Parts: sequence; C-alpha cells; structure tokens
Amino acid sequence: MSKQYFPHTSAALFDPRVSVRIEDESELFEDDTSTYDVIVICHPIALDSTFQREKLERVRSMLNPGGILSVQAGSLWLNMNIVRALRTALASTFTTVEYAFTTLPTHPSGQVGIMLACVEQGR
Repeated sequence: MSKQYFPHTSAALFDPRVSVRIEDESELFEDDTSTYDVIVICHPIALDSTFQREKLERVRSMLNPGGILSVQAGSLWLNMNIVRALRTALASTFTTVEYAFTTLPTHPSGQVGIMLACVEQGR
C-alpha cells in the first residue's frame, strides 16, 4: 500500500537491492537460512513468544555483520513496562540496544517507539 499511496516515502522499496518479506515471524525464524542487513518486527506486544532468548539468538544469527534489528516498542507514555522488558530482553543478546520514537498522529499517544539492536558496539 505504501508504494501505491505514498510513493514519495517508500522510494527505497523500489531499489533492486531491497527485498521485503511479509510473514509471521515465527515461520521466518524457523525455516529461513538467509541473512539480512535489517530485520523489522512490527509486533507491538511480542514478549510472550517472539522474544524468548532462543529466538533472539536466532534473529541475531540471521543478521549480516553490522545488521540491525528494529522492533516496534510501544509508547513511553502508555507502555513503559513493555519498553523496559523489551530492552532487557534485547540487551541479553545484542551489544547495542537503543530506544527511538517517532510521532504518529493516528497512534493513541501520538508517538510510537522503536527499539533498535545491533551486535556491533556503538552502531
């Protein structure tokens, strides 16, 4: 939909080096032998199943050197417990973990968080 309705913000999706896969992350984690520069997980409350240590280690192994994991992390204003728990879980497997946020008028708090994780120190 982004390509169709927001071509000016989705220009990178037209780059021939970009491959987008949309599927349940549990299937991706179990069956994929590929490696990626970026893995994006858009599951706002994924702590119950996705972020078990074994799965985090699997995601880490799927990243190319310098690769980044991006996880929707919820809002500091509404979900601080989720933000803390997610940061703790990611820090158990990744060297660098940082929280970022962006404004999103359609989100209940007007802001949505993104947790970024990388194996490389300071990246």
